[in-house]
Formats: sequence, C-alpha cells, structure tokens
Amino acid sequence: MHWSLEGLQAIEGHLKGEKETGRFCHGDAPTMADICMAGQVIGATGYFKADVSSCTVMRITRNA
Repeated sequence: MHWSLEGLQAIEGHLKGEKETGRFCHGDAPTMADICMAGQVIGATGYFKADVSSCTVMRITRNA
C-alpha cells in the first residue's frame, strides 16, 4: 500500500501544478497518461481501500 500511495501522491502533485491539467491528465481528452493513472487509482482504492476521494486523480478517473 505504501508505494501505491507514494505513486498517487507524486501524480497528484504533478497534476495540481500543471496548467495543462483539464478534465483529464493533459487537456480535455483522454491520453495514455489517464489509462496509466486509472490503473493506479483502481489498485489503490480497490485492493488497498485507500481514500483518495478528494484528490485530482479521483476527479479525472471519474471523467474516464
């Protein structure tokens, strides 16, 4: 669980700091970055039951 959350925190920090972050990781259309990030979110929330509900990664995952 530790490394899964570390990875999501790193992604979260990047997404919050980039002006290109829109509905998805990079703009308003899904890219490979969204597919990769969704896998991390699903693993963290489904397998480890981590609460990332208030994070940008959850908002983007819901858009997909």
